[in-house]
Amino acid sequence: MLGGDCTTGVGTVAGLLERVPDLGLVYLDRHADFNIPSSTIDGALDWMGVAHMLDVEGAVDELAGVAGRRPMLAPDRVAYLALGPITPFETAAIEARAVAAVPLGETASDPAGAARRALAALGDAEGVAVHFDVDVVDFLDAPLAENTDRSPGLPLDAAAAALAALLRDPRVRALTVTEFNPRHGDDATTGRLVDALAGAFAQ
Repeated sequence: MLGGDCTTGVGTVAGLLERVPDLGLVYLDRHADFNIPSSTIDGALDWMGVAHMLDVEGAVDELAGVAGRRPMLAPDRVAYLALGPITPFETAAIEARAVAAVPLGETASDPAGAARRALAALGDAEGVAVHFDVDVVDFLDAPLAENTDRSPGLPLDAAAAALAALLRDPRVRALTVTEFNPRHGDDATTGRLVDALAGAFAQ
């Protein structure tokens, strides 16, 4: 599923739940997206998808309830991969729910191993959705994302290796790719992203 902002992933999960009630989610993103409207002055639901899938108190009803069940996912069916610095609110909310998270640094040093740890954290989930926000890629290595944050991210090759390891899991039912802005790079940049995705699927 190719989408705009990260709420695309909420719709993907909602759709999959009709066929796979026991669904897990690997969230390959530098950001936690674990906000609610009252926790941030940024009103974009783009920063809030995971909190709404877990139905955190204060979530917007229209988004949290889009799948017809609340919560959409249990905390032990969500695992972050390549998670970077997050806000104090997000830290407290994630720790309170014991949501698994593999940090950015660990993912950069061992992408495939980190991906396997994220998958293992989902236990015996029947199916898996993978969410890939391209802003997890270091903007100075590949200017792919809508977000122009220059904070360190994953090299594109490392992100591709992590994706390949995730997609080898036979439980994976969908990949959501979000936040790509082709105007921040050029044709060669776009080509690198396409090659990374095609290579991950090929493996």
